[in-house]
Amino acid sequence: MKKIKFTILGIALLVGLFVACSDDFLDVAPQASLDEGTLGNQQGVEATLISAYSMLDGWNDDWGSFGIPWGAAGSNWIWGSVPSDEAYKGSEPGDQLEIQLVELFQWAPGNGYLNFKFLALYEGIARSNATIKLMKKSEGITDQERIEAEARFFERALSL
Repeated sequence: MKKIKFTILGIALLVGLFVACSDDFLDVAPQASLDEGTLGNQQGVEATLISAYSMLDGWNDDWGSFGIPWGAAGSNWIWGSVPSDEAYKGSEPGDQLEIQLVELFQWAPGNGYLNFKFLALYEGIARSNATIKLMKKSEGITDQERIEAEARFFERALSL
């Protein structure tokens, strides 16, 4: 009797091993993500162009990984108004030391506001390039010249 139970158990394990070890469960389309198949139409290309424009304000909607948005703000207060004495940082000397260093023209490569400004600019350039790449891969896009011109203008304006 024990021999029959072990034989049946062994056969069940072998069958389970062959059935359970297929890689088909790994071939699942990602959920809640956008790919070229989803965005490969007029609305998708226009949406990627809008996402490039959304970087003009320097805000990537993320305080954690992108950093503090003030250094990359669209008003360019830190990089335009503060160094030109058009604005004063205010507060006490120890508050926002990195802005005070910009005001005194003593910034260093480790200045977080400088890094966040360039992160926002390069994110906008990357989104412009993604728009052009997606548009060229997609079919049935009207106004291709306009979309490409806007993306290239935006890319050029950010890289100056």
